[in-house]
Amino acid sequence: MDPTESTRRAAENALVARIGRDRAVASHTMFSVQEVQNAEQNEAANRRKVEAAGIDGAVVMRMISEQQQLGYSVGMTYPGYYGRGWGMAYSPAYLRTDTIVSVETNLYALDGDKLIWSGVTETFNPESIVGMVNEIADAVSKDLRSKGLVGGR
Repeated sequence: MDPTESTRRAAENALVARIGRDRAVASHTMFSVQEVQNAEQNEAANRRKVEAAGIDGAVVMRMISEQQQLGYSVGMTYPGYYGRGWGMAYSPAYLRTDTIVSVETNLYALDGDKLIWSGVTETFNPESIVGMVNEIADAVSKDLRSKGLVGGR
């Protein structure tokens, strides 16, 4: 989802926590940074490692877009303090820039490399990577559980 190792770990840990540590494992606990960066070259060895661990599926997340959108907030007029003191208070109109981050999440069955679930989430004005990752993990794990694709809380 993100080229930084810390974001990848945060995303994996958030999903594992929601699916359940007895049903999911974060890839960073199985593979080194080098193994991930050279995944295509290490595909056979990585597959053997996954199969030996009894893993039957993989959740893959990737950011598909980050957009800036201009928004407008209208001004507001408010009545004064108990009708005395001042007649009206005014909050001026203003422009703001919203950030919209779209993330695609796919669930693959490793037997036959089949895509069995896919979803896209949009996060508006994420305050932090960790907050965004937790929001996505909540939405994804809830949908996967509702469809009976994973266990967990």
